[in-house]
Amino acid sequence: MMKGKGWYALGAVIILGMLILSGCGKKESPLQASSESALILTTLANSGYTNEDAFGGTNDGTDVPQGFSWGSAGWTVPGWDTLKPVRFARHITRNLRTVKIDSLNAEKTKAWVTITHDLSGSFYDNSSYPYDPYKTYIRPIDDDKWIRHVYLERNEARVWRVVKISPVDVQTVNSPYPITIVSVEADAKPSGAHYAFTRPDTLLAREELPAFQLGDTVTVKVSVLVECDSTWAFLHRWYHPLPWHHIRQPFYRTSLTTFERNWTIPEDSVFTTPAIRHAAVDLIGMKALFGGESEQYNARAWGFLYVVKNPGDPYPD
Repeated sequence: MMKGKGWYALGAVIILGMLILSGCGKKESPLQASSESALILTTLANSGYTNEDAFGGTNDGTDVPQGFSWGSAGWTVPGWDTLKPVRFARHITRNLRTVKIDSLNAEKTKAWVTITHDLSGSFYDNSSYPYDPYKTYIRPIDDDKWIRHVYLERNEARVWRVVKISPVDVQTVNSPYPITIVSVEADAKPSGAHYAFTRPDTLLAREELPAFQLGDTVTVKVSVLVECDSTWAFLHRWYHPLPWHHIRQPFYRTSLTTFERNWTIPEDSVFTTPAIRHAAVDLIGMKALFGGESEQYNARAWGFLYVVKNPGDPYPD
């Protein structure tokens, strides 16, 4: 039979064992953390809001300067109605995507993520009139930085879901004369939808994303600032039958620092609703568009997700 100090020693061992077991129940293992990270990455890769198709970049995909929109299958839309003569092609040949989990709460039910694309390639500019193929200037794109922020939540079944997402901000790193997008507004008729953006890093709930109806005509207004130069704005959209076609159209200038352009939602080839689509407002420095051989490439763009849906349609998952 155990006496005195023996009982105390046994009790200490039992209490220590209980504390260890209790601590094990609360401490997260590296395997659990890596498992949640893998689930988050899988969710981002599969979601229509954040997958590779949601890149929504401004890549023309060709090294042949065009005075009109250009798509991989040759789809073209006249683009000299607002700005001529101008021919250019932005050809991104390196696109390095990085997904960084910035923060994960203690319960592993909320996550804040930054998606970046490091872009490089060449900007082929030929604004000669009449067209002279020997007057094409090739301006290196050394490093354009593409950034989007995402907020996710996990339910009890350990299923992660994109809850909020920011617009995309794309800008030339070490720009020779920084371009600032002050605001982008979109007004839709006849639905009456109105959206205004003044920051590209604002996280928006799905229900706060621009939503348009199939019969809408959307008017986009852009306000900009640029140091030591002027700029011109271009609207990028994607026509969705396979393969996707990239449509680029110049805005109309309404003042020295403002631009405006319309597009109709039926042009976006939406066959079923609700549908996720992508658009970008792209500002290119006038020196890059019309300057001589020594001028540098310089640009700034905001990219937007928007949803085409009928009244009463849910937002897509």
